[in-house]
Amino acid sequence: MRGAQVNAEALRSLRVHLGLTQEQLASKAEIDVTTLRRMEKGLKAFDIQTIAAAATALGCHVSRLMMPGPTTLGVESPEEINRACVARHREAFARKDVDGVLACYTEDAIVSFPTSLPPPSGRFEGHAAIRGHLEETFRTFTPDIPTLEESNLYVFEDRVILRQVSSAVVLQNGATFTSELLFEYYFRDGKIWKHVGLFDTAAIAKALAAPPIASPAPPR
Repeated sequence: MRGAQVNAEALRSLRVHLGLTQEQLASKAEIDVTTLRRMEKGLKAFDIQTIAAAATALGCHVSRLMMPGPTTLGVESPEEINRACVARHREAFARKDVDGVLACYTEDAIVSFPTSLPPPSGRFEGHAAIRGHLEETFRTFTPDIPTLEESNLYVFEDRVILRQVSSAVVLQNGATFTSELLFEYYFRDGKIWKHVGLFDTAAIAKALAAPPIASPAPPR
């Protein structure tokens, strides 16, 4: 396997910022301390697995420890990884695929919709609670989820902000509504660890309170 050149300055700076000695970081990354010393001197190219081990121990993405060049072209940036994760999340939600949505969250993820309305409001911690929230939401609404291209998307190294207008049907009464949504996704290790959502509560409350829509009378 071809190696990649380490960004020695970034590696040293991150280690010092965390207050770690070379020996402590090498132990945490499970690599030989001699290898780490060579990495910090930028003396040679190293395989990506070794660089990734150091990045994980430092709590950063592997691309941060790599010098740009032909050997790093296949490594996605944190922004690209975050955007792809949000896309998978939205696509799975539109399909009402509970397992597909959960796959986008860390095991200890927090989903928070801080309003007093029925689902999808509330705070849900961990996969079991989030699963229950998703199942209840899908029993209440049939959402129409826009694509990311139809939304305003702001992508950062550690989070994604999504603003969009979405419509839905209340399954109990057939009422429809349109709501402006604002979501914030926070990331850890390429997955969502916190998901906060704000939406037009008045539109949803009105739809939930609407009387059932009468079925058309059969022709005589």
